[in-house]
Amino acid sequence: MSAEGVECFVGGRQDPVFGPIVIAGLGGIFLEIFKDTSIRLAPVTKNEALDMLGQLQAYPVLRGARGKKMADIEALADVICRVSNLLANNQEIAEIDLNPVIVRDQGKGVSIVDSRLFFK
Repeated sequence: MSAEGVECFVGGRQDPVFGPIVIAGLGGIFLEIFKDTSIRLAPVTKNEALDMLGQLQAYPVLRGARGKKMADIEALADVICRVSNLLANNQEIAEIDLNPVIVRDQGKGVSIVDSRLFFK
């Protein structure tokens, strides 16, 4: 029921060795099939979030491959930053998953369609 766009995933967890980590990649069924994700220690800056997205094999899809419009990469990077800060500042959150995050055309933002939150 959400506007059309690229299905992405943003999530993270409290890793027992590294502490809070944030993960981003393609979402929906593509997360399970392609396992194209990028991981960083939380919290991340906007530049680190953009770098995470740039490392994805699916990045050309976000950039508007094959004549498609460019997705709102800035808005997706903002969601990554917010999730990473949430994890870094709330140790009682064990895990968070936002999947799918529908990334609309550039300048039109994102829609978080489904989310899960687990506490310790």
